[in-house]
Amino acid sequence: MVYWTFLKGSTKYTIGFHDSSNSWIGTYSFAPELYGSVGDHLIGFVNGMPWLHNDNSAHQTFYGVLYASKLKVDVNIGEALEKAWDGLYIDSNVKWDVPMIYNEDGQSTNLIDDDFILKDNLQYADFLRDINTPVAKLKPGQIALRHGNPLSSHTLTLELEYTGDTPHYIRSMGVAATYKS
Repeated sequence: MVYWTFLKGSTKYTIGFHDSSNSWIGTYSFAPELYGSVGDHLIGFVNGMPWLHNDNSAHQTFYGVLYASKLKVDVNIGEALEKAWDGLYIDSNVKWDVPMIYNEDGQSTNLIDDDFILKDNLQYADFLRDINTPVAKLKPGQIALRHGNPLSSHTLTLELEYTGDTPHYIRSMGVAATYKS
């Protein structure tokens, strides 16, 4: 595994390359000041202090800080056809949040892990409504997330996030949509 840390403006980010598979495996939120190695051990320096990589069982923890796993998925079922977005399933060993769901028309919503139900070992959730629905279109006491406009567009972007320290995976996921005529 080889890590590179870059500075873009005032933001630092790290990317990882896996030698054995000859592939880039991801970007990381951790950004040490310096890397070094002693024998087979990778050491990173943060605030001048050395940290030994891969020495702790707390998954997703770098330099004493627990980081979230994040995955961004762009969905384009049926190419240029307009769709009403219905819901999604995730086949994973942990529950994920989907804090950002949005489309090219400016609609936006979100899902938290409690919005999902477990059925046949898959986690299912219906998409909630557009949080950008004008208040004038809502009845008194209604909130846009539950009573706003349904999501409708050609494409949809989902940003998933898991913040626990359990080793985790997503085996598969799917999005349900209805074509609009």
